[in-house]
Amino acid sequence: MKSQHLLRSLAGLLPLLALLLAAPNAARSQVTAPGPMKLAHGVRMGSSATPGALAAGLRRAQPTHVAGEAYGSQVDPNMWVTNGEVSAIATSANTIYIGGSFTRVGPNTGSFVGIDAGSGAPVANWPRVAGSVFGSAPDGAGGFYIGGSFTAVAGVPRANLAHIRADMTLDAWNPGANDAVNSLLVANGSTVYACGVFTSIGGQSRNYIAALDAGTGQVHVGPHWPGADGAVYAIAVSGSTVYAGGGFASIGGQSRSDIAALDASTGLATPWNPGASSYVLSLVVRGTTVYAGGYFASIGGQSRSGIAALDSSTGLATSWDPSPSPVYS
Repeated sequence: MKSQHLLRSLAGLLPLLALLLAAPNAARSQVTAPGPMKLAHGVRMGSSATPGALAAGLRRAQPTHVAGEAYGSQVDPNMWVTNGEVSAIATSANTIYIGGSFTRVGPNTGSFVGIDAGSGAPVANWPRVAGSVFGSAPDGAGGFYIGGSFTAVAGVPRANLAHIRADMTLDAWNPGANDAVNSLLVANGSTVYACGVFTSIGGQSRNYIAALDAGTGQVHVGPHWPGADGAVYAIAVSGSTVYAGGGFASIGGQSRSDIAALDASTGLATPWNPGASSYVLSLVVRGTTVYAGGYFASIGGQSRSGIAALDSSTGLATSWDPSPSPVYS
């Protein structure tokens, strides 16, 4: 097994070794980076690295410690990253050569970043998120609430939820969730609805869906929301009704197939019950119509492939039927 891994590593290095042999004095460096950045610790020469792990022609960094044959596991967050897999690495003097299936090398922005609408360039000084962001919602004052699967924002611990102010600083708002948050929605500027695969949020037991105070992060107390028995992927709000979509068989204390309407005060399911044959991943309310997207083949009593328009009073599917299948967002 070790010999096979060694052969694969050597095979991946052949193109780069040929380059080095053609230019023995690698100090002349035919491959250079846009700027001097450090190689992430924990990557050995000849090893395979995942996308976003390395950048071409970067300044070599020293390992934090040596344990057996492996380097330490600390990663430099300022190191540039690639947009594809890195399959070969070679070093000479202060230059690291990499090869793989990438086409670009650039700064590590993290998974949530503002983009200038004119230039398309990342907004400077945006707080870096350590992990993945699955949903965001404007706070109405130029900032954003974000949810996902992350551990820190701007170097400050945050468990899957955070609030970034308009000035790009991190707010003290910190309810925390014990698992991923899939989607967020701000209603009336005072309530943040969150859904995902969590079972605890804001220090309270909540199964997959919750209402949080937009200022304090506290879970709205009132009656204990019954929650759902499976993941909730999408939320929409209209007046005093919260629409939820996901992969559940019951929610709000009633049997519901992947889509439901909940009373915003109690969290209890209303009589509205279109039912879907499979996951509902996206919801939008426009007037008296609820638009749903997902993996379903039927919903609202009709065959609908991946997308449907539902009457907000009856739950029945309207005649609108583009049938793209499936719809994620």
